[in-house]
Amino acid sequence: AFKRLLSARGVGAEGGGSEIKNDETAAQWAEEVEKSAWLNRDRPGRRGPYRAEMRRLLHAIKDDGVGRSLVERLLREEIKPKQLLKLPDEDLLSTAQKTRREEILSNALAEARVVREYQFKDEDLPCDHCQKVGGVTWEYVAGIRDGFTKAETWGSSSGADRGDQCRAACLHCSAKWLFEK
Repeated sequence: AFKRLLSARGVGAEGGGSEIKNDETAAQWAEEVEKSAWLNRDRPGRRGPYRAEMRRLLHAIKDDGVGRSLVERLLREEIKPKQLLKLPDEDLLSTAQKTRREEILSNALAEARVVREYQFKDEDLPCDHCQKVGGVTWEYVAGIRDGFTKAETWGSSSGADRGDQCRAACLHCSAKWLFEK
């Protein structure tokens, strides 16, 4: 199946020479990839077992754009056949998959940058990091005030003089920190 895919992706058209030579080239590449996958199937640091690696590569080669670019790289000897299995996932994605992935990552990054607004907003509290005033929200963290303490301190008065633990976030620089109020 791998040999057939390589042949269909342009080895016959761009390799020059007779089809037999190109079929032999595709067969040789397929054999090298297969051998490399089989020999490295159980080594630590490998992505997965033999079957999963071969499926990943075959799936990528089935896409016309990815398959042709891989065959061209093999023909120009930029990569060797046994290196196909070591290619990162990004190199095996189609252009549509790459744009979709970039879209998802950019949306996730934008959502991660959104700072959660806490219960209270303090116009006078400066940010711990950027020192700007007016963009800090905060909330109480469950603690002594709510009856949550360490078991070692139960019954002692040492925690009574401590302030309440609060968590804050700056809407300007997205910094988060803890403080006592």
